[in-house]
Amino acid sequence: MQQIYPINTTWNREKKEKFTNKILWIIIFFLFSIAVIEVLFQFVIAPQLKIKKVIIDSDLSLSREEILHLAGIGKTLYYFSLDTKEIEQKLSEYPAVRNVKAEKRFPGTLEVVVNKRAPLVIALFEDRGRSFPGLIDEEGIVFYIGKSGDEFNLPVISGLDFEEYRAGMKLPDVLRSFLFELNTLRKESSTLFNFISEIKVIPLGDSDFELLFYMIPYTTKIRFGKNINEKILAYAMMVLDVLNHQGMSDTVKEIDFRSREIVYKHQGGGDI
Repeated sequence: MQQIYPINTTWNREKKEKFTNKILWIIIFFLFSIAVIEVLFQFVIAPQLKIKKVIIDSDLSLSREEILHLAGIGKTLYYFSLDTKEIEQKLSEYPAVRNVKAEKRFPGTLEVVVNKRAPLVIALFEDRGRSFPGLIDEEGIVFYIGKSGDEFNLPVISGLDFEEYRAGMKLPDVLRSFLFELNTLRKESSTLFNFISEIKVIPLGDSDFELLFYMIPYTTKIRFGKNINEKILAYAMMVLDVLNHQGMSDTVKEIDFRSREIVYKHQGGGDI
């Protein structure tokens, strides 16, 4: 006859409960430890974690100390309280800065990369009978006004009306596409760009204008619409060269390239 032995379910249940409780206490202890470590880090360690190395990578004509001053970077910096966006904002307010990037690297390094604006043209500003050159980039930002611009071999832009001037001001938005085209010309044909002596902007209302170019070494001016590119300027230079070889440079004061048909304006005022 087969015997049946009863299973002790109560003992098995208690064993499972003890095991489960043990796991729960381990999890609670683990989470508690993490919380304690987090609190210690946030309130004890982090506030004392300092920036020990500041790397400045800049092509500005400013000293390291001047850049640090502009950025508001003092001698004592704390890693987690340091706001890199604030540093970028402060440096961006300096007119000569084109772009800036500030980045923290754990545990104690701050790197600031600053790139300057590159001048495209020079404008002359009048003040009490004296002229001061201002450097302008392809975005139309007047980022520097100084005592001399002789060290820059750049075209002079004229015909603009400035009631007041300051570093950081911006040329009218209507000129932006032209400045972009002029910058493209410089990149694609620097030789042709260097022949430009002066560009006079002639306003035609609020949103339109014409351009009058003075080219080295010619006295004859060339007139364009509001757009310019390498092809049309190279063609204009060829026409100027032909006139010069024919001895007509002194009789033709201006060549108009605004339409398909070239118009020559003589010194006496007549057109041909």
